[in-house]
Amino acid sequence: MIKEFFSRITLLHWPTFAMVFFILFFTGVLLWVWVLHGKKDYEEVERLPLEEDENLREVKGK
Repeated sequence: MIKEFFSRITLLHWPTFAMVFFILFFTGVLLWVWVLHGKKDYEEVERLPLEEDENLREVKGK
């Protein structure tokens, strides 16, 4: 009985399961890329020496 129940759900709703899976999968991939991209930008900004910033040079000169 349980096996029939699950096979009925799977046969009737497999497009829904596929749609939910792809939505979750692509959302996960987008978040992963977003987090990695943001982390990379943050590390590049963090590594930038303060002396190379032109605005800070102008402030120090005054």
